[in-house]
Amino acid sequence: MRFLLAFLFLCSSVQILAQGIYTEFGQSRVQKKSITYSLKQDNIEIIYHEGGEELAQLVFAYVVKELPEFETKINYNLSNGVKIVVYNHFIDYQNSNINLTNFQQSTSGYSYLTDNTSSIYFSGSRIDLYRQTRRAIAEILISEFIYGGDL
Repeated sequence: MRFLLAFLFLCSSVQILAQGIYTEFGQSRVQKKSITYSLKQDNIEIIYHEGGEELAQLVFAYVVKELPEFETKINYNLSNGVKIVVYNHFIDYQNSNINLTNFQQSTSGYSYLTDNTSSIYFSGSRIDLYRQTRRAIAEILISEFIYGGDL
């Protein structure tokens, strides 16, 4: 009798594990319709969602200030410009399809933003937003420097 109970328990736990932890579709991502806007000037574009205009203007000011400094430091000028997607909250960032694939857990590889695009989110701290903006600019510059831009 114990053997039968142990066998049934083992079979039911295998069924639970068979669902997989690497599933990247389904109800884990919230798909909602939101209106997106953008701020553009020269080679800088900040894309933001409804209610995030103040954050977008702040990020835009950071990029205008920091981009020339970064370009001077590495002696390289961007040819494609900068696009930064600003999310109002970390939850919005998580629910987006930006970081959908974790390459450490997926056997099918991973994808990343291209075309000099990066994404950041507002965690409640302007210092953190400034740090994320600097990181995004650095990623974009280094990516275009290594992989090249438009000729």
